[in-house]
Amino acid sequence: MKTVGGIGYIISLIPVVNLVSPLLVGLAWYQMGSRAQKTLFKATGVFMIATFLATAAFLAIFSAIFLPILTTAFAAGGMGFVDPSTLVPSILGSLLAFVGFAVVLGVLGLVVFILELVSHFRAASLYGNKWFSRAGWLRVISVILVFVVIGVVFATSGLAMTANAGPELLLSAMFLPMIPLAIIGLLAVIFSAVAFFTLEEAPPPPT
Repeated sequence: MKTVGGIGYIISLIPVVNLVSPLLVGLAWYQMGSRAQKTLFKATGVFMIATFLATAAFLAIFSAIFLPILTTAFAAGGMGFVDPSTLVPSILGSLLAFVGFAVVLGVLGLVVFILELVSHFRAASLYGNKWFSRAGWLRVISVILVFVVIGVVFATSGLAMTANAGPELLLSAMFLPMIPLAIIGLLAVIFSAVAFFTLEEAPPPPT
């Protein structure tokens, strides 16, 4: 449990490989819930695994829908040689399916975030492991920073455009405020990994 959870959080920082992170982390949370007899941990694990499966289905459907359209277009000699009356409905239908699946993934992601956040604080209290609470508070701070960054980006971008600033200043206004958010997010994941690696294997006393 501790190894699977720790590795799961660590690989969430690695591009491409991080696609399987929700599966590993979800399994770890579910195992924790089974050992501690806590429905909250089990629900966190189940929704994480469901998110992994939904993401895999999303990628599969995306490939199944868009790749044949692109293949047909290029086989016909490019988009200019494809009949718009057949291509446009296909693209619109594909976009609707794409948006629908994206909404489902967004809802699942929100549910997972809330369950994972609450589970961190509950695990910290249950196991007496402060790394869980530290990771949880960093997640709270990251949420606050998201709204702060959005406000700063809009404000600084507006001022830069009003002052007819160059593209370099506009890019700085947009991306520099995101640096602290990225650092906090990185530390939150690392603290979660440390929390699992330092977790006691024995189930906590009943509460």
